[in-house]
Amino acid sequence: MFQQVLQPRRVQPRQLPAALPGFVNRDVDLGDGPVTVITGPEGIGKTALALHWGHRQSVADGVLFADLTLRGSVESLRGLVSTLTDSPLPTDEHALAALYRSLLAGKRMLVVLDHARSAEQVIPLLPGSDTCRVLITSRDRMDELAVSHHAERVQLAPWSDSESRDLLVARLGHDLVGSEPRATAEIIQLCAGNPRALAKVACGVRPHLPRTAADHDAERWALKRVRRSMPDLVAPASSTARVPA
Repeated sequence: MFQQVLQPRRVQPRQLPAALPGFVNRDVDLGDGPVTVITGPEGIGKTALALHWGHRQSVADGVLFADLTLRGSVESLRGLVSTLTDSPLPTDEHALAALYRSLLAGKRMLVVLDHARSAEQVIPLLPGSDTCRVLITSRDRMDELAVSHHAERVQLAPWSDSESRDLLVARLGHDLVGSEPRATAEIIQLCAGNPRALAKVACGVRPHLPRTAADHDAERWALKRVRRSMPDLVAPASSTARVPA
């Protein structure tokens, strides 16, 4: 019976969603430990960085992904285990977690846990094998996880003006951004380095892509109009790159 439960699937999981378009690379070291938490305020780019980084890793045995805003720990665990085996799953939560760790033992896999709310939610989803790499995104600092599992924590800082401009250029093009330096500078200042705020502004200027050259004048007007109508945005929490454990 135990052998039947541990019968693995033959298809190697590659569950990571597509990386977000227009990603502006950050000079951020995610460490090399088995568990890393990317933390920071809403809209700072935690998920974008995790997906960008994850797609560039060479992982022999596959990639698992769980969005923890959509499911609780047990439901997420059941989804992950069902990806790894076709056999019937235990109904007991502890037996399910033990099966999950057994299936991952010795495997070289990446597990991405997105939008985690707390360490308590994450701990049942951690592999027991240090051959696996776990990447977590959360607004929470995950102090308990740093203590109990020696998790490395990387706090994302707001973007610099240069990085903010890079995003606007990626979304709107060099010509449009370069033609309105004053409006661009004011938008960058108001968005205070928050990638999501900058992306919303870009969508307000150019809601339908691709555009033709004939739309350039209208887009210049839209860029200035969006700048004038922008509400004040709350600046994200200030800097730091790596949070001490």
